[in-house]
Amino acid sequence: MAHATRGDSPTDETPDQQRLREHDADEAQRTIAHEAAEERRHAEREDAEELHRVRMEAEEDRIRSRREADERRVNERREADLRLRQERETNSG
Repeated sequence: MAHATRGDSPTDETPDQQRLREHDADEAQRTIAHEAAEERRHAEREDAEELHRVRMEAEEDRIRSRREADERRVNERREADLRLRQERETNSG
């Protein structure tokens, strides 16, 4: 049968060993919390970049649509002016 030796279980720790173990556990928790916060900040930054990209694309789409609508109106106006001119020429001549 194996005998427990000093330091084999937390109850056998010296006060210094217990403080060191608790310090190491606290440090590990802080590291995990820090890494989680870094991951959250990174994800938030990526989300903000994606939102900005989507907004910029939407704005570009709105500008393109507006430009296309303006071009259609200009072309329609030109066609109407041309038809009117042709009608006048036909009627006058």
